[in-house]
Formats: sequence, C-alpha cells, structure tokens
Amino acid sequence: MKRALCVLLCLLCALSVLCGCRPRRQVSVRESEGVKIYYIRKDEEGRKYIDYERRDIKSTNLQGRVEEILAALKTPKSKGAYLEVPEHIGFNEITLSGNVLYLDFSRSYRYLAPEPTLIISTLICKSLLDDGIAEYIKITCDGEHQPPLYNGYIHQGKLHTDEKMYIE
Repeated sequence: MKRALCVLLCLLCALSVLCGCRPRRQVSVRESEGVKIYYIRKDEEGRKYIDYERRDIKSTNLQGRVEEILAALKTPKSKGAYLEVPEHIGFNEITLSGNVLYLDFSRSYRYLAPEPTLIISTLICKSLLDDGIAEYIKITCDGEHQPPLYNGYIHQGKLHTDEKMYIE
C-alpha cells in the first residue's frame, strides 16, 4: 500500500512539474497574420542581420501588391530596424508570367553599390516570395539583367537564411 501511494505521489509531482511549471508561450508580432517584410536590424553590438515583421498587405492586384510590399520595405515599423531600401528605388514594370515574377527596376537601382544591391534585392525577393505571388523572381533594370543572378531566377530555396545571418 505504501509503495502504491509513493508511486502515485511521484506521478502527481511529475505531472505538476511538467504541466504547471512550463513557461507560458508568448505570441510575438512575428507570428501574427500578414506578409513577412524583411529588413535589416542592428543588435546591441552594432552588427547588422536580416529580420522580419509581419504586415497586412491590402491590395489584391499584382501591381498594387508588389508596390505595397516595396513601400513596407522602405518603412519598417519594428523598433531597431535599420533602413536599407532607399526611397528612390522603384519599378518600371512588374509582370507575372506563369510562376515567374519579372521586376524591372527604375534606373536608380543600377547606380547602387554592389553590397547594397545584393542586400536590397535579397530583402525584396524574400518578402515577395513569402507572399506567394510567384515561385521565381527575375530582376532587370531598364531591361538589362541585374545581380545577384544575371541570367538566372531567384527562388525561395536560394534565399535561405539562418535565424540570425549577420552582414559584414
């Protein structure tokens, strides 16, 4: 009898530890509804890394949706966001053909330095691919192929980043 009572008490203690003492799950802004809008954040040491916030995109047509995502990229609401997409970056043409989204940037995109070009194209492509508008993205500027892939397409699998990917 004593043995059964001890086993029962041990089981009750184990259950109370497992159920009652676990930390409560906090719902962050990142888990809410909306499209992931990627931006650059600086940590306490000043190092930059890619992060995201969720934003509601209201447009339903292709042109409006892409423009709204670009506008959200230029104005992140998260505390500590480091603006990387300049205000003067825009699109000449946005076309969807099958599962490929063609982005023809305005002339100002061509004059960006290589590092900002790579960062900006990554932020834009990750945000647009997360929205599910297309499976692939092709970047041009005034009709000419642009980095990071001059003759290729950008696919979600090529833009995989770790939880914190620091940028030098």
